[in-house]
Amino acid sequence: SYVCGILVEGSHCSLYKMNLIGHHFYPMVLLSSFSLCTSIGEISLIPNMFLCLNNLKTIAVDTAKKIELNELTRAKGKRKFEEAVPMSWVHGNTCTFSMVKESDN
Repeated sequence: SYVCGILVEGSHCSLYKMNLIGHHFYPMVLLSSFSLCTSIGEISLIPNMFLCLNNLKTIAVDTAKKIELNELTRAKGKRKFEEAVPMSWVHGNTCTFSMVKESDN
């Protein structure tokens, strides 16, 4: 699972991904960088922009699917959060995990 990032500096865009590989360790990997279309004369840049953004979208959707599958498995009692990510890797003061029962409505 990854966290995705988009950095825009003027007319330049960079796409990044990060994943948790160790105790509070998130390496940032540059996926791609490209120039943004800022005038009609640069319209030929649009296909490359969409290709790069689509690649980032693919990573984000894949991560969302993995999170959903993990949460469904955990909700069925087959796997605990601690088995997926060691609790020592998670900053306790920045997040809280709890089970919320949905209403039958």
